[in-house]
Amino acid sequence: MWSAITASDVESALSGPELEAYRRVAGTSAGANDDKLAAVIAQVTDEIRSHIEDCPENRLGAAGMLPERCHFHAVVMVRQRLMNRLGLKINESRETEHKNALRFFERVSECKVKIESPDAGDIVTEAPLPQIETITGNVAQASREKLKGLY
Repeated sequence: MWSAITASDVESALSGPELEAYRRVAGTSAGANDDKLAAVIAQVTDEIRSHIEDCPENRLGAAGMLPERCHFHAVVMVRQRLMNRLGLKINESRETEHKNALRFFERVSECKVKIESPDAGDIVTEAPLPQIETITGNVAQASREKLKGLY
């Protein structure tokens, strides 16, 4: 099942001290927190969708949605970027989780991790890329016969 990453998904992945620090540093109003967090979620979601799309075997779901299998790693990436953006300290175990998440998405790009297809009605069809004709070889296009008097 494909669904969007929410602010509550990310907040539930923060420890108590991380959540307090996030709320303190991000701003006193809830709107300031939401704007920063929403921007990071959107950025990470787009990046992950690009990794999914890199593998020709995968199909994308509706915009802003990720497969369930990717949620944990997506939240790890959001948490890491949020903490970095706010200048908060990240411990070694969080760094390891982040490296593992990055490796997971590299493997998705390489088609080494199977991603569930979205529901048939939610599949996004991308416009085909323009075709480029590649000419190889060094065959003369002009000859004395073809130029008739111009040579």
